Amino acid sequence: MVIAIIATLIGLLLPAVQAARESARRTKCTSNLRQIGLAVHNFHDARKRFPKAYDGVGGREWAFGVFVLPFIEEQSLYDQLKPDTKQPLPLVSAQPTLGQVLSVYLCPSSTGPTRNPNYSEMGLQSYPASEGVFAHRHDGQGNKAIRMGQVTDGLSKTLAVVERALRAQAPIYLGAVWPGRQSGSNAAIIGRASWPPNTPHPGGSDPGCTRHTWSSEHPGGINACFCDGSVRFLSEDIDSRTGFTCTQSEPLNLDTSRLYQRLFIRNDGKQIDAF
Repeated sequence: MVIAIIATLIGLLLPAVQAARESARRTKCTSNLRQIGLAVHNFHDARKRFPKAYDGVGGREWAFGVFVLPFIEEQSLYDQLKPDTKQPLPLVSAQPTLGQVLSVYLCPSSTGPTRNPNYSEMGLQSYPASEGVFAHRHDGQGNKAIRMGQVTDGLSKTLAVVERALRAQAPIYLGAVWPGRQSGSNAAIIGRASWPPNTPHPGGSDPGCTRHTWSSEHPGGINACFCDGSVRFLSEDIDSRTGFTCTQSEPLNLDTSRLYQRLFIRNDGKQIDAF
């Protein structure tokens, strides 16, 4: 009888303990995004522009996660890497530091490995930058840096950095990496709001480019940092379009008739109500 009572109590308490732990992890995730948002603002103060999402040559490009290192108290790592955008990003085998994980770039709810097997075994990045701001493709001008004043829809209403999970089992999420990309898809370092939050990757050829989707291990939604540095939790049920092809999902071609897509594009001029 006593054992049965104890087992019942444990069964009642365990969900509460798990919920409390997840709440703490989500709070730390929020703190990580606030630190990254502050780093972006400090970068802008120093350089009078936002960092680029990626930059380099030969398809092997340094990423946003490297460019802001001096502003997240990682100046020594930045100096060690010596990112030169006129030279290809080194392979992890040649520069093992590219495989390490940085705590500020890692959501504590992440259940995947700290090296991303989908992208050259580089260090995991839980927070890929928004292509709508840092890759500057909405104007058809390619990957050029912009200034805050060019976010004309409002800094508090434009997504900057949002989380993406790494998960090998269904639902599958591909994660991202902080150093850069060696080849292939820029989904290694940027995200798009072209599908609702937590849309899983189907595997295979991925004709809808769901690999760019933002996602998380938090129940019900994702943490998102906006261009003003604020962090909000967005529900996975946020008003959003679905069914994009890869071409339709690019910022230049994106249909912004729904809220989630409007938050992604910085200058479409469409009204954004309270959310």
